[in-house]
Amino acid sequence: TYRFFRWRGQPIGRAGQSTNALSYINPQDIESMEILKDASATAIYGSRGANGVVLITTKKGKTDKDRIELVANTSVSEISKRVNMLNAYQYAQFQNEAQRNAEIYNGYAPNTLPFPGIQGFDPTIGDSTYLPAPEDFLNGTAGDSYPDGFTGTNWQDQIFRRALTKDYTLRMSGGSDKGTYSVSGNMLDQQGIIVNSG
Repeated sequence: TYRFFRWRGQPIGRAGQSTNALSYINPQDIESMEILKDASATAIYGSRGANGVVLITTKKGKTDKDRIELVANTSVSEISKRVNMLNAYQYAQFQNEAQRNAEIYNGYAPNTLPFPGIQGFDPTIGDSTYLPAPEDFLNGTAGDSYPDGFTGTNWQDQIFRRALTKDYTLRMSGGSDKGTYSVSGNMLDQQGIIVNSG
């Protein structure tokens, strides 16, 4: 049986502990839980139990026969709602509109639009290249700076995934009139819905 105290508003566990002590117990190993509070907790554990005590009893071996148990759980997670984003065509239009507004309302000197649809100098490569227009992103002909057929990248598709969670517990238990035993192990592999997280 494990005992956990709630101490001065700290998480369940020892006083001052920053992680939850319950995270070290496999839920498959729990036989029962009992909450002691008020006078019953104080009578048994003194002032340490003043804020309540959680009693967790884990499973134990039985003398009738030896057992091997395997518990396997698998689940799937995915994002419930995505943010509506501009596609490449809409983003190019938005940037061009911002440039025009800056020229009209903020007194900016007339400049080449970010997406003008003309041949121009690209300082990133130090050479002349075709600067695409918004319409070029609709038909996938966005010029030298983008691969053929490029119509934009949905970055939410690139970072989000359908994530698998695998949870396995193997337990061996048993006993005789001389004593009982119970040994278990747990493996949890939980992927995150963001690629490379888990």
